[in-house]
Amino acid sequence: MWDHASSTAAGLITVKEKTSIETRWKCLIGVGPAAPELGKSDMTVVHNKGYSFLALTQPDHVFFFVFFRLKESFTWPKRERYTDQDAERLASSVANHAVSPTMVFGELWKKRHRGTLISIEEGVLEHWHHGRIALAGDCVHKVTPNIALGGNSSMESAVVFCNHLQLMMVDQCGAKPSPATLTKAFAAYQNERKPRVKHIMEYSSLITNVQAWRTPIYRFVATWVLPLQSDRAVADQLGEIIRRAPKLDFVDIGDFVPGRLSWKHEDRRPAVQIQHWTKRDDSLNHWSTIPHGTFE
Repeated sequence: MWDHASSTAAGLITVKEKTSIETRWKCLIGVGPAAPELGKSDMTVVHNKGYSFLALTQPDHVFFFVFFRLKESFTWPKRERYTDQDAERLASSVANHAVSPTMVFGELWKKRHRGTLISIEEGVLEHWHHGRIALAGDCVHKVTPNIALGGNSSMESAVVFCNHLQLMMVDQCGAKPSPATLTKAFAAYQNERKPRVKHIMEYSSLITNVQAWRTPIYRFVATWVLPLQSDRAVADQLGEIIRRAPKLDFVDIGDFVPGRLSWKHEDRRPAVQIQHWTKRDDSLNHWSTIPHGTFE
């Protein structure tokens, strides 16, 4: 999209924007067999100075992450490509660090099915669309994976994008949209999503920095403030973020069994009649009426 924008609107994509997604961390990631020492369905976080451990367990597998703060961050156009040897050296440097009272990280790494070393990027771009091109997911918003909301954010962006496309087609009565109409729909999608992904990025970055004691202040928060919070504090904060996730407005999701925490869209569910648009099929030389869905 940047190349297209540069050829049709010189100066739109600035160097500031191109360098707004920053790499501050690298991460050992891997999956291995079940680790009873870490539980069957648990999340384990171990804080350290400059790095942290995260393990997510299932009855048959354990997924693990080790986040390392880089000495110097970097941005586009630089890209760091790590080798298997790089991963081995870094894993060896923390192999003796405990991830539970009865297990060290080296045991997880040795038993892994697979593992690698990757860069972790953070940032939200300023422009998500140009012309007939619209972007969603990691190409416009990236977060650290400590609270596991990166993939969710990508799916949310796809949902909001589809909602605005559907509204546009309703307004167009099925007719082909003009470039100006597309731009308006794409801008509405971007304006709705950007504040939320920025909030998620900032919250995730905070968690990553606290867990790795990036500064004395973060270490103070990790070792003195967080222990004073209730066990539900972080869960409640994440729950409030998750419950505000968007849904496909034009799809009937039916009735779900109520949970402890309601979805935000359930707080207000206006009844909207099923609408239709009329579309001309030139190949058949007739007009047809096509239902486009139900709003809730």
